[in-house]
Amino acid sequence: MSAAPIYGKARRIPIIDAVRGIMILYVVLYHLLYDLWMFGLIEKIWLTHPLMEAVHVVCYSTLVAFSGISVNFSRNNLKRGLILFGEAWAITLVTWVLDQHMFVRFGVLHFLGLAAILYHFIRMAEPALEKARRACRIPDGLFPLVMFLLYVWTYATVHQSVYDVEGLAWLGFRNTHYASSDYFPMVPFFFLYLFGVWMGKKITAGKFPDWFYKINIPGMDAVGRKSIWIYLIHQPVIYGIVWLIAAF
Repeated sequence: MSAAPIYGKARRIPIIDAVRGIMILYVVLYHLLYDLWMFGLIEKIWLTHPLMEAVHVVCYSTLVAFSGISVNFSRNNLKRGLILFGEAWAITLVTWVLDQHMFVRFGVLHFLGLAAILYHFIRMAEPALEKARRACRIPDGLFPLVMFLLYVWTYATVHQSVYDVEGLAWLGFRNTHYASSDYFPMVPFFFLYLFGVWMGKKITAGKFPDWFYKINIPGMDAVGRKSIWIYLIHQPVIYGIVWLIAAF
């Protein structure tokens, strides 16, 4: 086991960037299939097949968890969160212009931006929380276990339900009239995000085996470092290409 923090080039760990790279390529593929279905070029089974739905859950759960891991490498999560949140609302505006019914109301960038902002303030209380944990002799590993179980439970309950309320869809309580082409509410995903934060602290402290810091998937780490830009530009490009194919 590593005794001291280990960082790669520019405070990065290759496998984390590589996994993010794979996840963003999956997002591109999924949105391509979605646009092809929306324009009637493929059957909906490409999106709703049980195997595809299982892959979808695994991939976006991994994306959220690794986003939580990554906040440990950020020097200013408040600034990072505000930028992401601003970019998210730009996506809302663009998608509203394209489709005023199924535009992105509270998607993955809205979630990641707000999560980073919230964690900025949570981080300020961490020394006191850690002191209390030690005083109460609560095992360090209990926190990630509770966060993961809360994610699974609220995903299966809150996230799959609708409520007779207005204005709380961003929190996780949507009503029957709520529609969004991308939906990542705080509940359940913030629990998984905090699980990732805990994992990231162990990684940056060098608590993982040495081999973890050396492995990589060639090319994917470079993709992962550009994931935010890929996310921002891929959908307009894909939408335009599919629109042209459908038109001609």
